[in-house]
Amino acid sequence: MVDLRIPLLDGKELVGLSSIETSNTLSDLSTKIIKAECKTLDSFNLENVGFIKIDVEGHELAVLQGAEKTIASSQPNFLIEVEERHREGAIESIKQFFYVRDYKGFFMCDNKLLPLERFNIVEHQNPKNVEIYKKVPGAIYINDLIFIPTDKIAKIFSKYLS
Repeated sequence: MVDLRIPLLDGKELVGLSSIETSNTLSDLSTKIIKAECKTLDSFNLENVGFIKIDVEGHELAVLQGAEKTIASSQPNFLIEVEERHREGAIESIKQFFYVRDYKGFFMCDNKLLPLERFNIVEHQNPKNVEIYKKVPGAIYINDLIFIPTDKIAKIFSKYLS
């Protein structure tokens, strides 16, 4: 069992920002804590997994570490919400996790798929461009990263890469 912290704003639960990541300050909001069961993805013994979406408010690396067997056997594509405001160094740690497994990272900006090497935290994930739980209207704030096994890239995206 783990402590799931649910941030509160004006007495309302912001369940979309809930986290078990102790380093996530949750914007210094007051929180409600509930006990939750925690399992790894590998504990489900999944087979032939093609795609995994992760949105865990700072706990991304731990989720990936709990999916090592699934990743090795299925080589799924990933869409992961990663934000420095939830865990400092999050983007770099996720990038390194995938790069040593022969994945390549991408992100969408201005309706273009760009390689993760072009991601600039100051430009693409400036904390001034996001409020507690939503992007400032008209601002750039990119938090969704795509990871694809290198050997699948040409087949999937060759005509779309900039």
